[in-house]
Amino acid sequence: MTAQNVLLETLGHCLWAIERRESPEVIGWCGIKLGPDRTPTAGLPELGWTLDLGWQGQGVATEAANAVVTWAWAQTAYPRLHAITTPANAASRAVMVRLGMHRIAGDDFDHPALPDGDSLRRHVSYTIGRPPARPPGNVRTSAAAR
Repeated sequence: MTAQNVLLETLGHCLWAIERRESPEVIGWCGIKLGPDRTPTAGLPELGWTLDLGWQGQGVATEAANAVVTWAWAQTAYPRLHAITTPANAASRAVMVRLGMHRIAGDDFDHPALPDGDSLRRHVSYTIGRPPARPPGNVRTSAAAR
């Protein structure tokens, strides 16, 4: 938790705990950190999540990640968010697609924190750009609205 508190103090965000609605039981985490050195996301805002095995496949990761993306657009000036995973992690890749992220062609990489030969070393990169600003209030933007 100390590392997350440092991130929160320095960046204004971190990897937040995901708790069950019925109790304070922590079932995972989700949030934004800066991408690790020697990767395509180095120093960039990287969206990440993980869940306890019993909570996977129930939409929790998508719900939490969507809440973090919504928060990021409202509370930060980041023009893009990034995410990384292994090619075999179909569940996380599906979450990224549901969030509207797209894979960055040519940004596959070997994660420097994992040794050669590790089956999880290869990673793929996804990104999503900040949505366009919407007009304030009830501004009519089309002739059909008149």
